[in-house]
Amino acid sequence: SEMCIRDRAHGELGVGLALARLGRGAAAREITDRALRRAETLPVAPWWEHGHAGRALVFAELAHLLDLPDAAAAAQAHTEACLTVLDHAVRASRIGAADQPTPGGTPEDTDAGDHVDIQLPGDLEDLETALGHAPGLLRGWAGVALALLRLADLHPGEPGRRLAAAAVRAIRLDARHTSFVHGALTARHGPRLLPYLGVGAAAIGLAAHCALERQDHWATAQPTPDRTPE
Repeated sequence: SEMCIRDRAHGELGVGLALARLGRGAAAREITDRALRRAETLPVAPWWEHGHAGRALVFAELAHLLDLPDAAAAAQAHTEACLTVLDHAVRASRIGAADQPTPGGTPEDTDAGDHVDIQLPGDLEDLETALGHAPGLLRGWAGVALALLRLADLHPGEPGRRLAAAAVRAIRLDARHTSFVHGALTARHGPRLLPYLGVGAAAIGLAAHCALERQDHWATAQPTPDRTPE
């Protein structure tokens, strides 16, 4: 189907990562090389699902497991694009932290046009609508945060600290959509209040937990030397 063709690279990368984790290095390299060779327009959305955050994470994991410089370069490109959209959203939100540095520089010297090819709306609600936002893991800032936290694990020292700081800003954006109902945290999506992981408050709580759990870890963490054999 058209959907399968359009999403093929995204699906291939997931298969490649699974194979790499299972020790099938040669097959994983073949899939990764094919995805890297395919000329694609970078997705504008920053999300975990079919967006910059998910692709940055899977390329970074493949680069780490298989020692692939081209995958590392692709991960960096998607990371920068994700951070550019995130920074634009933070400034549009007017909820503070816009002066925090990102791996690509400061908000003052980072232009949203550097890594995305459309004009992004200046109002946060309009921006989220345009990008298909839904609070949670798949199409929410919580998913962006979780991807950035894992990327921080793979980039110790100052790069990791900056990625972690960006993750906290992403969590704050999705936290705007939460409320407590009978003592339980829920996320608003349209008329619904949802507790779920894919779309809902569970991912926001998970991202906040991971950020707090790792706050003393980023400065000293080193990537695990777990290369996958041929």
